[in-house]
Amino acid sequence: MSKNWRRATLIAVLATFAMLLSSCVQGPPSFNEAQERAAITSMLQQFEKGIEDYDMDKMLGSLTQAFSLVLEEGGKTFPKNYSTLRGELESDRDNQLYWRQQYQYALDLRLDRLTVKVTSANSAEGSALFSVVEKASGIAPITTDSGAIRWQFAKLNGSWKITTMNTHFATLPVPQKVHSQEVQSRQGLPGKNPFFGR
Repeated sequence: MSKNWRRATLIAVLATFAMLLSSCVQGPPSFNEAQERAAITSMLQQFEKGIEDYDMDKMLGSLTQAFSLVLEEGGKTFPKNYSTLRGELESDRDNQLYWRQQYQYALDLRLDRLTVKVTSANSAEGSALFSVVEKASGIAPITTDSGAIRWQFAKLNGSWKITTMNTHFATLPVPQKVHSQEVQSRQGLPGKNPFFGR
């Protein structure tokens, strides 16, 4: 057996081994960052709309079952898990819908300077400044909350969901005086959405 033949055989064996190895060892899945970022932004818009309309399906449908919410204000933290949050949303649903129907109550959640960073094919993070503006019959629009939100996202079964939400509240001036006696007798507004209630 000649040296050239042995060398050619060895090269062929090594090439075959390299091909087999490359087929078994694959890198992380590729993804289109702009496309995934747009999908997350769309999901957040549905989440925002769900909070404004008190739509349980849109609010909870944007979360994973392992969702964690942390509210931060004045050096204190108020954590809520998915089960706690769902219970609070369900218990306040009739009250929230009643105010919308009877007193033309409206909540406007404004997300500004929204940024989304896709860190892998199945994970991402985001942040935004936020403000909550509320109004009702006899009450001009007033800002009742503001601050900053940080999110963590996960892609599950092809859909992006929120896994964590950390909300830091800024200090607001004393809200403007409510003039409607009828609304004052009902505490002015229906109470905070559980996503912001601490």
